[in-house]
Amino acid sequence: MFFLHKMKQKKRTAVIILAASLLLGMAASEAMISSFAYANPYDPTTGKINYPPYETFTVTSPQNTTHHINQVTFTLTTQTQFNINTNTPTQTPTQTATQTSTQTTTPRALEENTWKNKTLLPKTLTGGKAVTVNNKIYVFHKEATYMYNPQTDNWTQKTTMPTPRIDYAIAAIDNKVYVISGQKYWFIPATTIVNSEPSTVNEVYDAKADTWETKQALPKARRNIDANVANGKIYLISGEATEVYDPTTDSWTNKTKIPYWPAGYVSSAINDKIYIIAEGGRSVHIYDANNDSWSNGSPIPKELINLDVGAISMGIGATTGKYAPKRIYVIGGYIVHGLANYEAISQNWVYDPESDSWGTATDMPTARGHLAVAVVEDKLFAIGGGLTSFVLPGQATDTVEVYTPLGYGTMPPTLQVHSPINNQTYMTGNVTLKYTLNKPATTTYNLNGQQNQPLTGNTTLTNLTPGTHNLTIHATDNHNNTATSTVNFTITTPTTQTNNNPNRQTNTHWITTVAILVAAGVLSAALLKKKRGKGI
Repeated sequence: MFFLHKMKQKKRTAVIILAASLLLGMAASEAMISSFAYANPYDPTTGKINYPPYETFTVTSPQNTTHHINQVTFTLTTQTQFNINTNTPTQTPTQTATQTSTQTTTPRALEENTWKNKTLLPKTLTGGKAVTVNNKIYVFHKEATYMYNPQTDNWTQKTTMPTPRIDYAIAAIDNKVYVISGQKYWFIPATTIVNSEPSTVNEVYDAKADTWETKQALPKARRNIDANVANGKIYLISGEATEVYDPTTDSWTNKTKIPYWPAGYVSSAINDKIYIIAEGGRSVHIYDANNDSWSNGSPIPKELINLDVGAISMGIGATTGKYAPKRIYVIGGYIVHGLANYEAISQNWVYDPESDSWGTATDMPTARGHLAVAVVEDKLFAIGGGLTSFVLPGQATDTVEVYTPLGYGTMPPTLQVHSPINNQTYMTGNVTLKYTLNKPATTTYNLNGQQNQPLTGNTTLTNLTPGTHNLTIHATDNHNNTATSTVNFTITTPTTQTNNNPNRQTNTHWITTVAILVAAGVLSAALLKKKRGKGI
């Protein structure tokens, strides 16, 4: 550095500051490298860095579910393994854990198996169809469309279907209602049939926008058929074909047709199976949408149906298992005594798909047939219909009655914890708590056996210390049914690298060498410039 004493004061000061800055940069680089954390430090005996190995975890999920009515507690356990791959595998240890979910039911609700009156329809209707969209009921008729809000118990008129018809099929998917087929005209006047021509029309109603749109027509005109939803598609079943409409592609396909002609049937779907109740309950046919196959179910026993002749124009609805056990209810209908002589009935039959058995429930207060039925939160709404013959004018009703099913209020919440994952290891002290419930419930959690804390939604568990943690979430619904889910997880933090790592030292030497070369280059450039000017 002989040349520094020959520089002017300002030049000399600038060079010293530059050199000092470079030396400080090198020191900072060395400090940053030496403080870098390794979860698995360098092993001097092998001369290698031990990266995290493959780790095998076990996750649990419910299995072997059993239906319960009275006070019951049960535990569901399943194990599933998966691998988490990190950089270089060195070993494959196996860790096993069990996530436990407990559900408790309460005694039956006092209001179960009862009927109540609700606000009347704005006008008398028979032959209408009803579906549920976002917990609101939409009733469609050739003359009007109405929306019913169960929370406020009131009706609102909506836009009527563009193509007036009766005996159509109806189904709801993704907030849209599909009204398919039917016949365009009815009996005008009295008992004279003007036109009963079947239709291929497929019109979709947007419940949010209150608008109608025409979709791909049914391949063949049909009437007096039902529509059911399974696997996100709409199934129309007649004696000639099983036709399936896909709303995503606006197209139709054919599936295996029913082996027997389902005369005067009603139908409903549970767990992607469609149950055809035909001939007034005297035959039951079951279509499995998952494997495109048909099977037979048990008919309504003669001692339960108590009719010399079959019933027609019955109402039907299915509970989902959310608030009441999964059942199919077949309600009301007509006994045909002769032309234009139909007797309305009030029977309420109950079908259990799991046991393939029938029972009876409290009869509907107002005997009627050709009624619309909709299910909201596992309660069945019987809407409109005909008091005597649906042929003669002036016999329709505006009655609305709601049925609370058998076992209502006994179903525990379904609680699923998505995070933390059972037996998972996290490299941070802040972990997301994420869960879902199938119905409203008061929810709490406790960590490591501490006091329960209220839980109103997904949150983050913060400042978790290294080690194993136990998280338990409790949910209690409005009927005091409970569900509990417990997960175990681990928090770990990186360890600081303190041993002499030759790889790290080699990197440090390279950085120091580069820094010195850069400093020398800067000083040389300054000297060369000075010589070309006035000299040093």
